[in-house]
Amino acid sequence: MDGWLIDPGAARAVLTQARTDADEGMRATMQAAAQSIEQAHGVTGPRTRAALLSLGSELFEAEIAATRARLRTNISAVSHAVDAYVEGDEHMVVTWSTTPR
Repeated sequence: MDGWLIDPGAARAVLTQARTDADEGMRATMQAAAQSIEQAHGVTGPRTRAALLSLGSELFEAEIAATRARLRTNISAVSHAVDAYVEGDEHMVVTWSTTPR
């Protein structure tokens, strides 16, 4: 073999960007939801307003937090897989170079 089948540097760069995008995306989603709730606040009646506030403060935030946690878990798993790939390749090189031919 004369090179990587997976470029670890490129894979790690993608993972770093995915972490950033996930955090920024979730933050932007929460801000957009808060703005929507605020806008609906002035347009709707008291019951709808209360329901929107409940949704925004409880259910929606919990869903966003759970989604963020799943994304981080998946990104971490892929990161560990890339590390294992690099370690395996390094082990293969050592084994190959020390095996008599």
